[in-house]
Amino acid sequence: MTKKYWDSDSFPKSNFYQIIAKTGDLDWNVFHSKVAIINEGDEITDDTGIYIGSHNLSPSAWGNVNKECT
Repeated sequence: MTKKYWDSDSFPKSNFYQIIAKTGDLDWNVFHSKVAIINEGDEITDDTGIYIGSHNLSPSAWGNVNKECT
C-alpha cells in the first residue's frame, strides 16, 4: 500500500489495527500475515467470514480485476 492511499480521506484506517508484542522478544519481528474479518456486527458468529493469509495485498499477489470478465 502506498502513502497516497493510506493518506486519502476515503481509506478506512479505522479498520486496521497494529499488533503489539506482549514481550520484548518479539519487538523486532515483522508480522507478515493479514487477517480480514467480514462481519455485520461486533460479535463473531457462524456466518462471519475470516481470512488469514497472504502478507502481500498487491495485485502481484491477488491479481487484478478484469472488467471485461465481470
